Amino acid sequence: MIKIEKWNINEDDHVLDVAISGQNNQASYSFESGRKTDSPDLQKKEQNRILKKMDIVSNRYKKYLSIAEKFMNKELSGRVVDMGAGRGTFAGVASIHNDVIEVFAVEYSAGFVENVMPVCLERMGAKSEKITGCIGSFNNTKFNDNSVDFVLEGGAYHHSEDIQKTISETFRILKPGGWFIGIDRSHPNHITEVELNKFRFKELSVSQKENYGLPIDKSFTRADWGEHEYRECDWLHFFSSQGFESHLIRFRSVSKRSFRSILKLLFFYAFGNFLISRKVSTIPYTVWFGEPGRTLIMCKKPN
Repeated sequence: MIKIEKWNINEDDHVLDVAISGQNNQASYSFESGRKTDSPDLQKKEQNRILKKMDIVSNRYKKYLSIAEKFMNKELSGRVVDMGAGRGTFAGVASIHNDVIEVFAVEYSAGFVENVMPVCLERMGAKSEKITGCIGSFNNTKFNDNSVDFVLEGGAYHHSEDIQKTISETFRILKPGGWFIGIDRSHPNHITEVELNKFRFKELSVSQKENYGLPIDKSFTRADWGEHEYRECDWLHFFSSQGFESHLIRFRSVSKRSFRSILKLLFFYAFGNFLISRKVSTIPYTVWFGEPGRTLIMCKKPN
């Protein structure tokens, strides 16, 4: 069982109340795994779906972290913080590293920390004795200045209502020479603000509203839920402006019907790891292990 710390989430007025309640509702659904049906068969099917999703995300994070370690030419170690931890998947992956001493999983949803996180960590075989679940905001953590070796983030920072404050807090707690490793979605630089807003202000589906505990007869957009859309150049600007040495490793999908794309894929299978170990981050890597549309954000706090 993980240790749990309860910070005062009310200290951060940037967190949307609807986001907190929605996360807690999602946590409740994940924990109860099929509460909407009395059928044992359907309930078992829903449980298996949720557990399978945990497995997929866990394996994906392991692969991304392996790429990040090649880029840094070092392995995860010391004190690690997983910001916006959700189920705690990234924290669990970090805990398995022998040189990692302790892991803090920061998440504002008490439901995820108290109920879902222990289930997910046990499922992945994480070393839960190393992990502390922290119920609080990634904008106002309780860590001292220059006190952690690595900060991890998996799809959480694009939910921040004050991204510069979030990244400033990340910079504050990292030791000089420490690394931020983020896995987040991004858009190509040619995407316009108008196009980004089409994504952001899209109406939530009925099933999404039900999962988040929102009234299905009222209008809620992705922006109301706390979604933001950023381009690759935006991510670089956010981190560089706070003092980080910033890099993006971009991943692009390929068409299996294109001979040129297949040649690219074979090239990256053969040489992608070598290029990343040499910190070549200026080219879009054809996907050979992960998700297209995701970006690996690698930022170092200067010594």
